[in-house]
Amino acid sequence: MDIVTTYSLLALSIALTVVANIMSRRPKEIGRAWTIPWNGLQFFFILLAILMVRHLMTLHGGPGSV
Repeated sequence: MDIVTTYSLLALSIALTVVANIMSRRPKEIGRAWTIPWNGLQFFFILLAILMVRHLMTLHGGPGSV
């Protein structure tokens, strides 16, 4: 994976984390169940962002790149 793809996925995951955070904080209507697991998606996108930062560190020759 090249550096442009990594930066794109990092930006996308951060944006989707913000959206999932906003949606998970909305009050639930009484009598209706949540249809989308926003907290689970938020966890997934944070994990993806951490992985992309780690991948950028290896691409730039940072700590941990051998």
